[in-house]
Amino acid sequence: MHWLQWLLPVLAVAVAVTGLVVILTSSPTQGWFAYAPLSTDFGFVAGNAVILNRQELAGWAVVGLGIALLVFWLGYRIGTRNARRS
Repeated sequence: MHWLQWLLPVLAVAVAVTGLVVILTSSPTQGWFAYAPLSTDFGFVAGNAVILNRQELAGWAVVGLGIALLVFWLGYRIGTRNARRS
């Protein structure tokens, strides 16, 4: 049972690292990606500038999920520790 309580943070860190790998390996699909009408891979668009493509958006979502899981685990650990004290 001891290994099970450390499974969630290990998985959360793995999910966050996977998201970072997706972000770092994303590349524009076209040579001239700054000109919006030539780019078909719109992600987050601010005016005429494409800030993030879809792969980067997915990577950031996965990183956020990993961090949320890690924060959930930390809150659970603190809560159970405080419950044992009282």
